[in-house]
Amino acid sequence: MQEIDLTSPIEASDIENPAVEAPVAEGKQRKPLGIIQSRGLGDIIIALPIARAHWEEGYDIYWPICEPFIASFKDVVPWVNWMPVPVDPQGLFFLDTPLKLLAEVGITQEENILYLYQYLSSVPERTDPDLFAMMKFDQYKYAVAGVPFKLKWQLSRSLERDYDRENAFYDRVITDQGIKTPYCVYQVKSSDVTYEVDLSVLPEGMQAIEITEDLTDCIFDWLTVIENADTIIMIDSVFANLIDQLGICQRADKYFMRKWNRRVDGNPVLASLWHYIPVTPPEGVQVQSLTDVVGAKNPAVGASGGGSNTPLSAPKANQGSSQTYSPFGATAGGTPSNFMHAVKQGQASTNVMRQGQTTPQKPNSAQQLLAGLGLRQ
Repeated sequence: MQEIDLTSPIEASDIENPAVEAPVAEGKQRKPLGIIQSRGLGDIIIALPIARAHWEEGYDIYWPICEPFIASFKDVVPWVNWMPVPVDPQGLFFLDTPLKLLAEVGITQEENILYLYQYLSSVPERTDPDLFAMMKFDQYKYAVAGVPFKLKWQLSRSLERDYDRENAFYDRVITDQGIKTPYCVYQVKSSDVTYEVDLSVLPEGMQAIEITEDLTDCIFDWLTVIENADTIIMIDSVFANLIDQLGICQRADKYFMRKWNRRVDGNPVLASLWHYIPVTPPEGVQVQSLTDVVGAKNPAVGASGGGSNTPLSAPKANQGSSQTYSPFGATAGGTPSNFMHAVKQGQASTNVMRQGQTTPQKPNSAQQLLAGLGLRQ
């Protein structure tokens, strides 16, 4: 297992390294390793370099993920044995079904399974509240996996991009529609939130392309379209993670909207330069920190019985036997039917991009700090 290193600086080579073959000695049999992280798409992207690090150490990776996600990963990440998990309203797709699928290929020992969910309510004892309180959720995944956090930005090593397919998609979305550069790519829907974004403040003549779920079932088809954009407006989502972890769009103006239903520990660490747009939760809704939830469910590390099962004041995301934390009721994100299903919740502030400006106004340092801390103005 590699030594954990959360402090080493990120070098250019950490981002630009291409995919390489695993250095396994000739004739040496690979060891099986199962991963428990069946959803969401952004979490899978965040965790891919963890899987890659173990694959390069000589492990065969078996990864059960929700069936609708298979189309995105099966060709672009062929070195993983992807196992489709049927989505069910009971929430068995979080843990029960993945464990069953891994057992069917002989992976049953604890030491052969990586649990990368930061929190599952059915097994709160698998989350270390003291460790979680020290870092954000993506850092936590790398820490418990024993993989240096800076490898998160070596995502390119994990992908075998299909540039012919990406270019064909670019032609369909950009060229065939008569869209000229510069253009903007924006997102208003993610897995569990929808925002209204005022595009009237974009420079005159700049056309905007919305990322929608009806154009392709593969998230990676969008990469060339995104890479050639001059302005990027993204919710905390799989696409924001892709942009940041691949180190693309360095010359574009990039705007990031956190999900209103997550506090600071539920937002990813971003390495690139982003401008942060403040967002406001729906009126009357109190957003709870995941650190508080973990501490309430598991107050003592290693305590017998795995901690308290006292009900939380925040309603649960779904009623299955295993679930990730959502502080606002049963959302569409609880049972994914496609790769970007969403419901309308919350509101994105338009203070950052005001009417009449020729270019979006960049938030000042105080605004960025407030947004980065998940605080309201």
